[in-house]
Amino acid sequence: MNNNYPKDSAGKLMTKNVPVVFLDATILEIEKYIFKNIKKLESINYVYIISKNNVLKGVISIKELFR
Repeated sequence: MNNNYPKDSAGKLMTKNVPVVFLDATILEIEKYIFKNIKKLESINYVYIISKNNVLKGVISIKELFR
């Protein structure tokens, strides 16, 4: 896991498999995505929201999302 990064780099420590959704995703779509991919995801504490150009637009906690 994370073998392509130098030993002392931040890349070696990062979590790569996290929920990432597009800006226009609904809560239902996000929920389905998480349940479908739960075994592949390393963390589900936050959902990362991106634009169609893969630009990070926001981050929301699972707690806030389903509140």
